[in-house]
Amino acid sequence: MEQLVKDYSVTEQQTAKHVGSGDLDVLATPSLVAMFENCAKELLADVLQPEQTSVGFTMELKHLAPSRVGATITVTAEICAQHKNRVDFQLTATDGTRKVGEAQHQRVIVNAAHFMEKLAQDQNV
Repeated sequence: MEQLVKDYSVTEQQTAKHVGSGDLDVLATPSLVAMFENCAKELLADVLQPEQTSVGFTMELKHLAPSRVGATITVTAEICAQHKNRVDFQLTATDGTRKVGEAQHQRVIVNAAHFMEKLAQDQNV
């Protein structure tokens, strides 16, 4: 299975208090989702054609433990399966030696220009 391991540093702008998802200065769940999506997107980047990109489709996430500002979050993304243009990922996040999150994520491979054209058409209705 293909996999990518990538480190992220928790910033003030990624805290629950800053993004509005909570009241504490700890890594926000939406910020963890963004880390997971970024790592999965990067893993797919090398196999896509120049006109293609991938977009997030589903995410089932467990945010297991808090992480402080300045912590290094190590995300591991692994491709589990591919069904035509849909790719399934298993993701984990650690903060040092403890697991802070895990998720199953699915991305869809699309033609970037067609995707944006469809959006423009939908907004002109």
